[in-house]
Amino acid sequence: MFDGWEMYDLTMTVRHNTPAFPIGLQNVRIYHEREAAEYFADRIEMSCHSGTHLDGPLHFKAKRKTISQLPLSGKLVGPGVVVDISDQVGDYDFYGEKELLKTGVEIREGDILFIHTGYHHYASGEREADEIKYFYKHPGPLMGFTKWVKKMRINYLGIDGGSQDHPLNTGLQGRLPAIDKEFCEKHSVKKVSDIFPRKHWQLMHRELFKHGIIHVENLGGEIDKVLNERAMIGCFPLKLVSESAPCRVVVWLKR
Repeated sequence: MFDGWEMYDLTMTVRHNTPAFPIGLQNVRIYHEREAAEYFADRIEMSCHSGTHLDGPLHFKAKRKTISQLPLSGKLVGPGVVVDISDQVGDYDFYGEKELLKTGVEIREGDILFIHTGYHHYASGEREADEIKYFYKHPGPLMGFTKWVKKMRINYLGIDGGSQDHPLNTGLQGRLPAIDKEFCEKHSVKKVSDIFPRKHWQLMHRELFKHGIIHVENLGGEIDKVLNERAMIGCFPLKLVSESAPCRVVVWLKR
């Protein structure tokens, strides 16, 4: 059934000490739980928000649906596109409908929509690894973007950064005063809340999850090879009775 298709893996490699989203969540721990003459048996301890993972509806208490209840067919596997806006955005920037449409890429109603900012190059384990830049400085959306996503009935979203939200519209706001200061200087405001008031906090989670529009975070792997082309996309989370889960993400391109 896959004759004429090429498959690409958009999953971050998870190692011992791969960081979780830095709000006090546990980084990845991989141990040799048993080591015998002929085999190893490993134990893994990790937050569901480490590496490439799917945030489910229960994550923000939008709907009482666990990851194990999400169907592959009709939800997690389907048509979509990975849109490259990396040449339009930089540290602390905003993106939305304008930047996506400027690429000229066809985005259809009901698509799986992944957004490529280029910030996966700063993830742990990459050649340009920079944990602060990766988690705290990647671009993100403003409230207007959620309205467009709902109008387009996007199936689900994905991002090659630490959060589908702007990092300073998450629990990272206020954690590193120097970061908040840089953001304010760039955008000519006195405080971060001038742009991200509390009522808009984590808007991509709070405004979209209740409509069933969830998202994948920390995309990476071969994402640079699948930009701006119509594709089939599949997200395969562990079938956990949990609010979120680590996942493997695959893109198929017709060649």
